[in-house]
Amino acid sequence: TVSVSELYPFPNHPFKVTRDEALSELAASIREFGIMTPALVRPRKEGGYEIISGHRRKTACALAEVYEMPVIVRELDDDAAVIAMTDSNMQRENLLPSEKAFAYKMRLEAIKHQGQASCQVGTKSRSDDMLAENSSDSARTIQRYIRLTNLKPAILEMVDNQRIAFNPAVELSYL
Repeated sequence: TVSVSELYPFPNHPFKVTRDEALSELAASIREFGIMTPALVRPRKEGGYEIISGHRRKTACALAEVYEMPVIVRELDDDAAVIAMTDSNMQRENLLPSEKAFAYKMRLEAIKHQGQASCQVGTKSRSDDMLAENSSDSARTIQRYIRLTNLKPAILEMVDNQRIAFNPAVELSYL
């Protein structure tokens, strides 16, 4: 158990913590029952801990005026932390297209850094194929999501708000 003041967000965390009804319900649940699932964190060189999974729980603790939360501390390098962070968050319902896009991009880069895959024919398996094995999305769909990361933030927000559909947004990303 650590103080929530010792918990810091994961750099470039692609998943948004929205102060909505679901977060209020989580805060009420924490107030009444406590935190059922510990957050996953890793130590920071500067002190404290970096949250790998548990950003919503930390925010809900602040709303519930709970000042400590249970954590599991793991020593993870940057690539392993990205993979763990994306694994734990991609299971959530109602992911925004931008969240999936940046999560897939981060995970793909982490897999490449670890040397688990490459795109050369006849060597290891393709990185996007590896991502697709553990996803409900095909390798081609994953590639299309990653294309969304090339959009300007204002246009990507329009995709998240369903003002621009996914397929036209992918095509816009090539402009």
